[in-house]
Amino acid sequence: ENSLQTSDYVIFTSRKDSSGYEAKYQWQKNGVDIPNATKEIFTSKEVGVYRLKVIQGNCVSFSKNITVKIGNPRLMSLYSLNLPKACEGDSLYIYNSERNIFNGIAKRFTLFKNDKVFKELSASQQSIYLKESGKYFTTATFTVPDSKETCTIFSDTLNVEIKNKTVSYKIPDYYSSSCSDSLQVYSQYYFQNATHQWKFNGSVLPKDTTNTLTVKKAGTYQVETKNENGCIYYSEPFVIEFGKLNVEFFEQNNTFCLKNENYLYPNIKGNYDYNLLNYEWLLDGVKTGKNNSQQITKSGTYTLKVNQGTCTSTASAKIEVIEIPKSINKDSLFICPNGSVVIEAPKVDKYTWLLNNQPFTNNETQNIKASSMGKYSVWMEKGECSGMSNIINVVQSNTPPTATISGSKDLNIGDSTRVKIDLTSLPPWTIKLTNNQSFTAEKTPYEFVVKPNQTTIYELASVENACGKGTVSGKAEVKIIILGDEEIAGAKINIFPIPAETTCQLTVETVLPEKLELQLFSNDGKLLSKIEKNTAEYAHHQNLDLNVLPSGTYFLKIKVGEKIVFRKIIKQN
Repeated sequence: ENSLQTSDYVIFTSRKDSSGYEAKYQWQKNGVDIPNATKEIFTSKEVGVYRLKVIQGNCVSFSKNITVKIGNPRLMSLYSLNLPKACEGDSLYIYNSERNIFNGIAKRFTLFKNDKVFKELSASQQSIYLKESGKYFTTATFTVPDSKETCTIFSDTLNVEIKNKTVSYKIPDYYSSSCSDSLQVYSQYYFQNATHQWKFNGSVLPKDTTNTLTVKKAGTYQVETKNENGCIYYSEPFVIEFGKLNVEFFEQNNTFCLKNENYLYPNIKGNYDYNLLNYEWLLDGVKTGKNNSQQITKSGTYTLKVNQGTCTSTASAKIEVIEIPKSINKDSLFICPNGSVVIEAPKVDKYTWLLNNQPFTNNETQNIKASSMGKYSVWMEKGECSGMSNIINVVQSNTPPTATISGSKDLNIGDSTRVKIDLTSLPPWTIKLTNNQSFTAEKTPYEFVVKPNQTTIYELASVENACGKGTVSGKAEVKIIILGDEEIAGAKINIFPIPAETTCQLTVETVLPEKLELQLFSNDGKLLSKIEKNTAEYAHHQNLDLNVLPSGTYFLKIKVGEKIVFRKIIKQN
């Protein structure tokens, strides 16, 4: 992240390609190419989100985003080797450093205290003694390369405390433990002609009055340093242990990109002999090596066990390895004239779609609808990881569609089945049947459900897509099975008279007691009446009243237990 002051410039730089092949550069602002910004160095005075697009042959890559906003560009550091505290009458030595990008540029430095100019520094002066408390920062002003304009960069603010006659501070935690028999500890403040006094568990150590203490016993220590100005610097009490190691990982980020060479390195706190340390790495409980670092190759829980003699320590980290897929689709897709095709990318955080290496409108979605011919690719970002997909050639096709219908089946009345249509060429297809039904299909095969009341033949009348009208073939004949004399094992069924004028008599006799259910359907499959007998019997007798029905053919569905048969009933006057 970078910042501009009003009317300032921000300079973007990139190293030239060194592979021997020509590379093209294109700077972008808010995802859009900036006209004429095609060199390694680009200067801007506008806020926004910037990045560099590099093209080499058919390969495209992007830099990370750089956000530019109005503010003070903090590109230097102001720090003290010790804590930024000093006693009244003493001086604090502070250092000023800048980032490497500005090395070799002639600058003028200014030191500020509490937002006011405190002192002008020479171009070679990178450090200074301070005797006053306050909030300090430095600025560096230089001429922009290839320009007459000037630019000012800022350091972070350092809060300097110079007050009273006593200063407290903390001893670094790497003095907290040791695997050796002894440990040397130092006062963090050194003055000529100063006196020191060490304490152990709150008691003064009379003989220990130098800047260095050799510790051989575990416990709580403290040191007090007094200089010629009468200032006292005393450490806060700190605990030292023996026979103990403390290990953690330097890398605090638990997410890595697969394309990089990633390693975990241990940060071992305490006093130890590096040559005597033993390492054991595990990934999800499985041993992976005994080196002093571990390469990260896949997600999981990485554990390190470190020991030196009887000293042991363990650290674990749950790591996620992010892989940006290179191939998101087959290399070629086809579209009909005036047609389109959907290209889908995997789920990530951000997308930038390109057509012939150039961005286009509405190009930041997971899926795009490609209606123009050309070479499509997508730049994908997830967390700090990014990468470009393969190139997908979208080319025109003039191949007309074909459609083949199938799904012939014998079917009991009242049941349904699926009819299938296999299609070629490109979606979407418009399909029409000979019975004037029509469908729009987005994928093949296309299926639809039918529930005919009589034997029906389904045939295609036409099929077309953006490539034109095509050819059709096949048929699906759905036969409705209605028998008047089929039998059920273990049951005797009799219905009379057929045909009938007013009533029919149904008799069902079974070997074992069974329940009975009857459903009467019209010729077009409409349910007219239903009778249920929930008591299991050896014989069922039922009168069927036909008085209210007009003349015609009807179907009786007879369910005996779990078995089903159909009977045809003819009503006549």
